[in-house]
Amino acid sequence: MSLKHATTLIKSLCARGVVRHARAVFDEMPDRDVVAWTAMLSGYASSGCHREALDVFRRMLAAGVVPNEFTLSSVLTACRGGGGAALIHAVAVMRGVDHMPYVVNALIDAYASHGDGLVDARRLFEALGGRRTAASWTSMIAGYVRWGQENTGLQLFQNIIQDDVELSPFTCSIAIHACASVGNLCFGQQIHVLSIRKALGVNLAVANSLVDMYCICESILEARRLFDEMPERNLVTWNTIIAGSSRCDPLMAMQLLVDMNLEPNCLTLTSITSACAGLAALRCGQQVHGAVLRRNYGDDLKISNALVDMYSKCGSISNAKKVFNMMNCKDIVSWTSMIGGYGMNGCANEAIELFNSMVHAGVHPDHVVFMGLISACSHAGLVDEGWNLLRDAERSL
Repeated sequence: MSLKHATTLIKSLCARGVVRHARAVFDEMPDRDVVAWTAMLSGYASSGCHREALDVFRRMLAAGVVPNEFTLSSVLTACRGGGGAALIHAVAVMRGVDHMPYVVNALIDAYASHGDGLVDARRLFEALGGRRTAASWTSMIAGYVRWGQENTGLQLFQNIIQDDVELSPFTCSIAIHACASVGNLCFGQQIHVLSIRKALGVNLAVANSLVDMYCICESILEARRLFDEMPERNLVTWNTIIAGSSRCDPLMAMQLLVDMNLEPNCLTLTSITSACAGLAALRCGQQVHGAVLRRNYGDDLKISNALVDMYSKCGSISNAKKVFNMMNCKDIVSWTSMIGGYGMNGCANEAIELFNSMVHAGVHPDHVVFMGLISACSHAGLVDEGWNLLRDAERSL
């Protein structure tokens, strides 16, 4: 097989997701040029096999093959998952391709994917000046939002609007997510209007982000209005509106489940369990529990925690205890839900006993646990125990 045909086959196999077979073809090649190496490296990177992509790049350098700008931009994609952007940046400088758009945008994205690389990413971004593309803006904004600097990301998004940079659905979705994270409903509404004006409002990812933003900002009626107007919905759409309404309007969540034309998954059932808890609807909660077991979701931590909380709020503390005891893995939420359940059902002694078991298991209590315990002691008239727990809280928190 010729070099050209082998390289084409590698690209085809990688595109179909059978990277292992592509590697077999690659390993059998007697000669490899930069295009062949880049094809194999790119296949790994696009399949999420970051470690393997970086390994191919190192082998390529060891073989004396000189990477081009496409090689470097591909390997930088792998750096998003495992670091190493500085090394690739140095190679790009030595090859004199560090100024090329593909490489610079990939460098910004790779640096911004790691919290400690934001400064380097911003330095490259500023150096671009008038050569910034939509990709470089998006990578920079995404980096800030990913690492908890949402307001800085939103400031950059405002600059995009002012500079009349072409907006992509992905950029809009990131900005909307940032608004949700900081509770900036006003800016989120402005982006909503902008997305309609730019004909992005019908994009499913943008619409889903807007529904989520309205739900998180407790504007559930606006979220429902947008949901009803959507020409297309997927499971993410349904899960988003059901989760949002389960917090603000449990009855709406229950009705949405009835209207849902897709098979619910674990996230759907977790939200509906929370809605049942909010309504203290024990019978409905039991039906949801049955659906959880039939779909083999019983080992999921989040849904188990939701079931403990639901049974506790519905007054069925025995069922809450049964779910809690059957959990293979417990986190702080599991213990808090069960301790709080005992407290709200007047079982203060059981709550204290479970708290001691929690501490013995090496789980550090937080303020929510202590509030639940002290409340339980208050309702049960256990004054001395309550004071002791308050002193424990002061020492622990």
